[in-house]
Amino acid sequence: MFLEMRRHRRLEGRAPVLRIVFVFCCAASFGVAGYAQQRGEAAAAERYAAWALDAISRNRWGEAEEALERAADYADVSSDLSYLLATARFHQNRPQREILEALGRALEANRWNRYRPEAARLLEATCLIRLHAYSEALQSLVRAGENADAACLRLTALRFLPDRARFQDMMTQTLARYPDNPRPVEILFAYAADKLPQGNDAALIDIALKRLPFLLDSEPSLAYKAAPFLRNSTDARRYITAYRAMGGNAPEAISAALRLGVIGEDDALEELFALPPIAAGSESTEPVLTRSLVESVWSLLRNDAGRDRFSRNLSRFSGVITEDRDGDGYPESETRYRDGLIQSYASDFDQDGVWDLQIAFSGGFPVRGEMAVSTETGSGRAAASLSWEQYPALFRVELEGVAYIPRPKDFSFAPIRFSSLTGEGPAALLFVDADTYFPRLTKRALIASAYMVERPGGDFKGAVERIEVNRSIPLRASEWLDSQLVSVTEFISGRPSVQRLDLDLDGRMETVRRFRTARTDSGDAEFFLLENVVSSGAAAIESSESDWDGDGIYEIREVYAPDGTITRSWDMDRDGIQEFTEIEWGD
Repeated sequence: MFLEMRRHRRLEGRAPVLRIVFVFCCAASFGVAGYAQQRGEAAAAERYAAWALDAISRNRWGEAEEALERAADYADVSSDLSYLLATARFHQNRPQREILEALGRALEANRWNRYRPEAARLLEATCLIRLHAYSEALQSLVRAGENADAACLRLTALRFLPDRARFQDMMTQTLARYPDNPRPVEILFAYAADKLPQGNDAALIDIALKRLPFLLDSEPSLAYKAAPFLRNSTDARRYITAYRAMGGNAPEAISAALRLGVIGEDDALEELFALPPIAAGSESTEPVLTRSLVESVWSLLRNDAGRDRFSRNLSRFSGVITEDRDGDGYPESETRYRDGLIQSYASDFDQDGVWDLQIAFSGGFPVRGEMAVSTETGSGRAAASLSWEQYPALFRVELEGVAYIPRPKDFSFAPIRFSSLTGEGPAALLFVDADTYFPRLTKRALIASAYMVERPGGDFKGAVERIEVNRSIPLRASEWLDSQLVSVTEFISGRPSVQRLDLDLDGRMETVRRFRTARTDSGDAEFFLLENVVSSGAAAIESSESDWDGDGIYEIREVYAPDGTITRSWDMDRDGIQEFTEIEWGD
């Protein structure tokens, strides 16, 4: 893959999930002491689990994942191994399907020692929520038991479902059952952030605000998250001021502090453009902004001097801007900049942990990319490699080993669009809009637009076959081995007719093949569309003749019958007449 990209996550956005994993990993460290001596495979599985837990205790998640992958043979005797593998994959930001696969093995084996199946259900629900499978997550939580972690996951799933009454009922129960837990309040504030709380929502917000002073010690970020709901601006400023005084520096708090007048525009801009990398301990050295924060601060600037300074800083920005359109704490896309120019873009709209679209830029323009494309059977996805001649005109697309080359500037494909984060003007920063409805590529569309198709050669190892096409119908195919032309095929009505080959690679086409032409009921030659040529290969060979010494006389001729019978004839004295014949009978 041409792009080296990492998913960027803020610790605060993932805190509820990370806490779940941390709790169960810590529980494993203390374990269930004194369990009976085990033998054979169970004992081997326990050694792998201990090995992985030791690596995890030293924060070597990659090492733990490798050890647990090697222990796959023992997954049927220890659910702990598969659960730990799922936990390691989760911590390593592996695709959600891989995490769920490991959890499925753990639950199917149902042989637990250090852990319980309820722990697997919690992590399973977390992954399903990430995949927007909220109803499935709720079903999984039915078997997760009753505790604060399960209650918060239920609230998170219900938050994104249209049944507001059910969410409100669950929130009422959770606030009553876990009054000293800040996470339900965090979820409530996130749920109500884009609403005007009324009725039951307003009543729930009132309960949360009354508890705010007692919850700030355990979750200081509630100070700025509660600010939009506080009717008394003096109280809101007091909470924000106290949060900052205690060292709180969450980027999301900048706009709240600016809105309430706790800081001025100069201080807000200085803090915004001096943000550290994503989080302490992150491998990234780039600053990360969110689109919502950039637009929020921009909208709060009231004087031209502040807006000019903001635009200048942003026009020179080097780092990453992410976008989280649904507000679930997991960005669907990220755009990387260097000195204000876009370097790359990536999006994962279904949030399965695998990029759906990646694009590399040069001089601020898209030049190449990779895109997930559904396979013909619809059972999986393949990666299509894209090259643009001049965006949006495609130069070349490679899919499943076949390259499709359209006529110059004849096939436009624009999976992204651009907008400005700071209004118009020369200093405006362009941003790649995350669009879940970008056009999809299909093999049929690629064939229809192609004038040339390249695929691996069928007669010479390492060769490339180039098929000239007109309106999806092949006209001529040539096969090249390095820079040497080794085969040429002519087509009639879209079907292979005659092929000339240089089988001994001496630079001379000594072999001629003729192909059987299929007929329709009307007697006309059947049109052979390129999609059939590409998927099924050449049509049936009718005959083959070879002139190995170059005297113009074919020494050997083979005729292939439809039933598989092959008739071989030799011209022994090179007089143009085959004197010797043998038959290899077919089925």
